[in-house]
Amino acid sequence: MRFSDHASPRQRDKIRAQYVITVEENPRKLIGLCRDILEKYPNDIFAFMGTFFAYLELHHKDSALLALEELVELDPLFREAYNQMAYKYQEVGNFDRSIWAINKYIEIAPDEPNPYDYRGDLYSCEGMLDEAKSSFAHALTVDPEFTMSRANLGLMYMYLGQFDSARTTFQQLANESDPSIRSQARFGLGAIAAYRGQLQSALQMFEQGIAADALDGNDEPGFKHHSRMLIWIELGDLDAALIDATVGLSKMDSTDVSVRRWLLERMVRVYSLRKEFDKAQSTMQRLAVALNYKHETNIVWWICAAHIAEARGLRDSTVEYRERAHDINAFFYVSFELGRAYLMAGQLGRSVYMLEKLSKDYGHSREFAIIKNVTVHYYLAQAYEQSGWADKAIAEYEKFLEIWKDADPGLETVEDARKRLARLRGESSS
Repeated sequence: MRFSDHASPRQRDKIRAQYVITVEENPRKLIGLCRDILEKYPNDIFAFMGTFFAYLELHHKDSALLALEELVELDPLFREAYNQMAYKYQEVGNFDRSIWAINKYIEIAPDEPNPYDYRGDLYSCEGMLDEAKSSFAHALTVDPEFTMSRANLGLMYMYLGQFDSARTTFQQLANESDPSIRSQARFGLGAIAAYRGQLQSALQMFEQGIAADALDGNDEPGFKHHSRMLIWIELGDLDAALIDATVGLSKMDSTDVSVRRWLLERMVRVYSLRKEFDKAQSTMQRLAVALNYKHETNIVWWICAAHIAEARGLRDSTVEYRERAHDINAFFYVSFELGRAYLMAGQLGRSVYMLEKLSKDYGHSREFAIIKNVTVHYYLAQAYEQSGWADKAIAEYEKFLEIWKDADPGLETVEDARKRLARLRGESSS
């Protein structure tokens, strides 16, 4: 701010607004400043975008979208507005408007790969996998080296059951010159094995990925350790899960809160499952410190509180805390746990709604929800079964077992799904 006196009045207004965004973090004040700018300069793109992001911070998506609609009326060639509109309209359930916006972006920039990649994202979130695959492939006709679309295409192959093509795609990416791309590709190879229920193989691939990242000098072990923890928990080996968390945390910069918080979250889950509630609570205190004591507005805090409540058998509190997490960010893992909490609490209508919607969402956050990105069908089947919808339950159990048809032997969820499916088939035929 100390150099703003040398700026023009318009620049000073923007500097003040930028200060409010980055330092004060006050979205309501930002809206007022942007409104003042627009009164003086009605076509100011910065002020429209500032208004948009401020309303998003306040969770006022309709007002945020209105700011973008006004902006594209003034500047119909401003591509970033169409990009943001596409994603936000998809979030509020207006898919037609979402596709309209991204297609406008494509009209403006037909020779860029980004809008085709973004369109693939939108299709994948709606479960339209073939359309998503085609859009990612189109991005690669524009730029064959566009790594984001190559990775996204690999994920579509995985979700469509084309596992050889998925592996080939990520193996090619693992040979790229950029260490961060190689690291992401190694994660993708482990994710493919986990998606097929080949959990021992996935553990090994993630471990190899961690070692290869270290050799690359690109030591980003957090999500690979986190994924290994999810697998160990599924296998019931809680000691191994804690070891992965401890090793992962020891390798990470203490200031890297973004990934550390998820390893701490897994530790809370493990301690809760072991009924070691004192350790779970002390780990939450570590989390509060890592979050600079802004924990009550952080999604991970409420996820951890729900883990403890669930282990204590407090179903209403579990639902409450998972709803609070979901209100902050409704990505796949959070939505999955809320749908499962509704199921355990006997709120079958809400469980069906949540898990049904989630089962069709193949957006980016599904990739990182190791195991849960498949067992969503298993839990949706249970919600259908308990609701008395046998045919729907049968279809979901069959889908789950089809994906995990080559899974490691002896997995409890697979054995349970087979028993439930056999019983339902017997009841439906009698």
